[in-house]
Amino acid sequence: MRVPGLSVYADNREACGKTARTEAHAAPAGAVIPRGLVARSPEEARAAVEQLGNNSLLSAQLLKRNVSLAEQEATGLVAGSPEQAAKLAANLLRASDGGIAAKELYISQPTPHDQVWYLAMTIDRETYRPTIVVSKHGGQDIRTIARQHPASIRSYNFTLTKGIPESLTQRIASDLGISSTAETISLGKTLTSLHRIFLDKEGMLLEVRSLARCDGALVCLDSSF
Repeated sequence: MRVPGLSVYADNREACGKTARTEAHAAPAGAVIPRGLVARSPEEARAAVEQLGNNSLLSAQLLKRNVSLAEQEATGLVAGSPEQAAKLAANLLRASDGGIAAKELYISQPTPHDQVWYLAMTIDRETYRPTIVVSKHGGQDIRTIARQHPASIRSYNFTLTKGIPESLTQRIASDLGISSTAETISLGKTLTSLHRIFLDKEGMLLEVRSLARCDGALVCLDSSF
């Protein structure tokens, strides 16, 4: 897929993205993520929301594609109660995407936030260099952002072997309008975490479609690779 000034492997996410697996890698790597649980039945979904709290997000774990945070909220995949979680889970586990039924759900804790941004690491097919892509219009995939808000997309090349230098973190923070030290430090930790996953897993596209600003920290709400 092409976005302004960048050609990325945007189809890779649809081939192998899984929110639960991505976040399982992200937390040990140092990224901040909301607490989440995997459910394989309506009963497990009910129990998960009892632990995590009302208004938890339910995401069907399908190899073809993950539903974005914006789509979840628009289609009612926010469980207002344990009982609603069980009903939603029953429908999601019966449904299919292209003939492939979901076998498990990832249920994440509600996280109040002010804004959500888009953040990704990918390989620029024109320069063959690893690239960080950001936009202030998060909560959706890069295709939608490129179509609706192309001017908001910014990209930054980096070197896999050297990681994310502080100067690059400062540059991205400045472009996003981050002024607080706490958020800049949080951004640096998030970028370092994504770089570690991207390098270890030999990724082609690692997305955080909803990078939320929460009380001085940046939280990965919706991610896949």
